[in-house]
Amino acid sequence: MRGRSRSCSTVAGEAPLARRDALARAAGVGGGECWPTAAQELLLKAALGAGEDALAAWRSWCAGVDIERLDTASHRLLPLLYRNLERLGARHPDVARYRGVYRQVWYRNQTMLAELADLLRLLHAGGVRTLVLKGAALIPLYYGDVGVRAMNDIDVLVPVARARAALDLMAGSEWTTSFPLTSSRVLLTHSVLFERGLDDFDLHWHVMEECCLPDADEAFWSGAVQVRYQNVDTLALNPGDQLLHVLVHGLRWAETPPVRWVADAMVVLARAADRVDWKRLAELAVRCGVVLPVYHGLRYLESSFAAPIPQGVLARLAGTPVPRWQVAEYRVKTLRRTSWRRLRFHWFNYKRLRHVVDTELPLGGFLGYLQGRWGVGSVWRLPGFVIAESWRRRRRTAAKT
Repeated sequence: MRGRSRSCSTVAGEAPLARRDALARAAGVGGGECWPTAAQELLLKAALGAGEDALAAWRSWCAGVDIERLDTASHRLLPLLYRNLERLGARHPDVARYRGVYRQVWYRNQTMLAELADLLRLLHAGGVRTLVLKGAALIPLYYGDVGVRAMNDIDVLVPVARARAALDLMAGSEWTTSFPLTSSRVLLTHSVLFERGLDDFDLHWHVMEECCLPDADEAFWSGAVQVRYQNVDTLALNPGDQLLHVLVHGLRWAETPPVRWVADAMVVLARAADRVDWKRLAELAVRCGVVLPVYHGLRYLESSFAAPIPQGVLARLAGTPVPRWQVAEYRVKTLRRTSWRRLRFHWFNYKRLRHVVDTELPLGGFLGYLQGRWGVGSVWRLPGFVIAESWRRRRRTAAKT
């Protein structure tokens, strides 16, 4: 590929802003709709805290919510709440309800981890290295309890140079995808979703959507740690890289608010704060153009949960020049996804890859990016594809609930 930049955040023609405080520069962008509500924050403190403080947060939370109408994001935290209350010796009729949710998650996760082992065997048999992401890595390495952290899907990273081989292996399996498995999709995106019944498997060749250049993940691979599933050896992100990924993935809007990013981050810090390379974390955030979610996420953890965040890393991120378009991107990604914001979401991804699109794809430009990303044969088919895929996902989501 011609003229690639080694910085994930560099865009042709973009000059960084003059150096000044990032918090002031990003004023107003830290209040998106991906943050916990007051009730969810109480629940998180009850699930993560210790002693009387945790019990007091739990009692306050119980007094303010209707357990029969609990939102999905809060429901996902009930297994973690159950385990913490069990440790604290809490006695209440609702604890039995939490235990029931814990058991459901435990059973579901056992099934998914068995599926993960089978997928790893399939990829390894084809000569493809693997690195496990998100919940499947967090559970064995940090939570240490299969039942406390629900998994929505399985996420596995493969080297970008082996993405085509991995896609071919998956195409020959019982897993299917609605997206054409084209070379342009590998070039312009970070993953593809495979489905089998109501199960989901997200095959990644990049860790983050924000960083899709071919050499973007070299640091993640070189710093990876070992993890094993049912006698299958693979890799996972090291604690600092895991924390960075939790923050970037969590600080964006979703239909079900991803507030469990707070629990994920706090559990990583509780288990491995002494193994977090804070200098490396800050450098990766800058290199990948994700300073704002990392900075705001760390600030929130420090101020609301007394997380042990070194002041030096906050100062480093706060003083980092951030292009204005990345401020706008962060705002768009943390607010409810309207049709206009969805279009802007893709525009920012295109902006990060504009040089690649314009040099490697025949059509080029934003429409060329969309056509290549979705593997659509003609730009005139883009609206129909978007509408059809949106309806398909809605029906599938409804079937899973």
